[in-house]
Amino acid sequence: MRGAWWLLLVMACGGGADEDGDGVVARDDCDDAAASVFPGSPERCDGVDNDCDAQVDDDDDVLAPGVPRFFADVDGDGAGGAELGQRCSPPEGAVRTGGDCDDGRTEVHPGVAEQCDGFDNDCDARTDDADDNLDAATTPTWYRDVDGDGYGSAAGLISACVQPEGYVINASDCDDTPEGFDRYPGAPEICDGKDNDCDLEDGLLVDDADPDVDLSTMRFWYSDYDRDGQGDALSAVQSCTPPPGAVADGRDCDDRDANNFEGGIEVCDGRDNDCDGLVDATDWWDPAWPYRVLVQLDAPPHDVAGPPLAVDVDFAASLALLGDATDLDPDSVRVVLQDCTLGYVELPFDLVDNAIRLFDKRSMFSPGGDGEAMLAFRYDVDGDYSTPDVMAARSSAVVGVYFGSQGNTPAVPAPSYPGVMTAAVGGAFGARTLTINTGASTTVLDEAQGGLADAFGLNGGPSAIGAQTANIFGNGIYFAQSGGGGAGSGWASAVAGTGASLITVHAGDVLTLGRAMGTASNPFGGFTYTYYFAQFVGRPELYVKVVYQLSQDSHVGPQGAFWTAAVRPYQIDNAAIVDGRSSGSKDDPGFRWVHGAYPGSDAGVFVGWRLEAEVIGSPFFQPDGRYLAVSGQDFTRAPAGNEADLPSGTLVVNGSVMMVYPHVGDEAAVMEEVTGLLDGVGARVMPAQLRP
Repeated sequence: MRGAWWLLLVMACGGGADEDGDGVVARDDCDDAAASVFPGSPERCDGVDNDCDAQVDDDDDVLAPGVPRFFADVDGDGAGGAELGQRCSPPEGAVRTGGDCDDGRTEVHPGVAEQCDGFDNDCDARTDDADDNLDAATTPTWYRDVDGDGYGSAAGLISACVQPEGYVINASDCDDTPEGFDRYPGAPEICDGKDNDCDLEDGLLVDDADPDVDLSTMRFWYSDYDRDGQGDALSAVQSCTPPPGAVADGRDCDDRDANNFEGGIEVCDGRDNDCDGLVDATDWWDPAWPYRVLVQLDAPPHDVAGPPLAVDVDFAASLALLGDATDLDPDSVRVVLQDCTLGYVELPFDLVDNAIRLFDKRSMFSPGGDGEAMLAFRYDVDGDYSTPDVMAARSSAVVGVYFGSQGNTPAVPAPSYPGVMTAAVGGAFGARTLTINTGASTTVLDEAQGGLADAFGLNGGPSAIGAQTANIFGNGIYFAQSGGGGAGSGWASAVAGTGASLITVHAGDVLTLGRAMGTASNPFGGFTYTYYFAQFVGRPELYVKVVYQLSQDSHVGPQGAFWTAAVRPYQIDNAAIVDGRSSGSKDDPGFRWVHGAYPGSDAGVFVGWRLEAEVIGSPFFQPDGRYLAVSGQDFTRAPAGNEADLPSGTLVVNGSVMMVYPHVGDEAAVMEEVTGLLDGVGARVMPAQLRP
């Protein structure tokens, strides 16, 4: 009884009642009539101050766990980004769904498919090709491009944002094999038997059948009526494939004759066989021979009757140039006048293997078998040398030197020529003689007289127009002590030389070439000499090539008015020649020659320089007919005095060439012939050619 009273007392005095039974007495409960309202109660969205903190609903910082949370949805895509916390009433523009990783882009939020745009659209921290959530509808499809022509095929495809290597965006290639790089839509249609532009329809739109074919790839075709491999340019048609009977070469100048086409072999038939616009002319080829060298002959400013020629041809070098590694076949060589208007004119010639440069101012030595040789022949238009055919002044002609090798030689018989030229050797060693008969003149060389010409004259004319051997005055060098005179001074002449040697270098149908060598000296000097004597068939003149070389230290001169009078490489002695005249001096740029005649006769002789020495003194004659002579030297160009000390080995005369020309008839009548021969015919050897 006593406990109950106490309880009632406490409740009446201290507000300890808990009307709503929420566990909080009235004095501490802000609403003891509502069991959901008391301090510490979760704030609910009910318009009541549930936790008795004088803040209601959204004004309260702490809401019940069940109150929804909201997120700011700036881009309005239904997914929020920044969290706004719990709210009883949603803020404007806020949504209850969060997780938007880019609230500034509507295409970025959880739950969408990944797009190929460089953004993480579904907010899973993976972008584009790194995300397996790509939108199949918008992701590009790529096609394998095997041939690399920019066009693919459906045989291999990939979906990806970025173009994979070896893939393209289209599948329109009609040939995506490795060989199909030139076949794709829009490719130029070219002549190759393929459908390049992929427009094939029923197998027809290929090459010529395709109207889009590139004309620049079409060839021109020409009708080849004569089937020689070349067609008529006027018959040209353009197509990918050749029409029947057509060829790609339209250079034929005569499509009616298979023997006439560009590059053909020009023969003497009155037609343009090689289509160069020239008929026959000088470029025709004797087809029996594989090789040739053309030689251009240029006449001097004077008419010459059947002028002699000595042409050097390096056959070994020519064969090497033509790609033939074998040696020359000497029996295959022919010399032919390249003039079809005259017919096929084969010129008689001699191939001289061991001598060259007959008319050049150099050594004539040429080792036998070295493939270089001299061809000796005459200008002629009928090939028989029966008449001296005139080569008109300043005219030109072309001869063809045809030849073969040991590996490629024509099967033709060797030529034979009438033997009108003779060379006879007589006498014993030390006194041998060489007699040369050209059919027009005769020369006798005598070893006992230094190997010099002991007799020289026209056949049927004077027996000895001149001789070098009548005395020792000339045909040598004047050696003396300084200032002249002195015992033993005077001419050291080949006539009185010692140890002379006379040989026949070559004796053929066209040319005879003899050589005299020896020594001559006196107390003041000495020299070795070499004389080459050359004569051509049917020609009257004698060519003399001279080399003087000092064999010891020597004092040359003084003798005569000019320095060169002390070197006299050629002299004729004949007392019967008592009338003459000379032309030229060391200051005269014209011909240097001397002429002598017999009184009461129309016979005479010229002696002149064909190939000059460096300095020439006056050609001269003795009024009483004692001699005709020419003088010159090579050891100096401009002598300063009448004498000089010269060392051993000096070339005093180095291969200078002279001509001795006997004649019957008025001197003036033969002057043009003589000057033409002194000038000589120019011979230009052209590069070797291979038969077309």
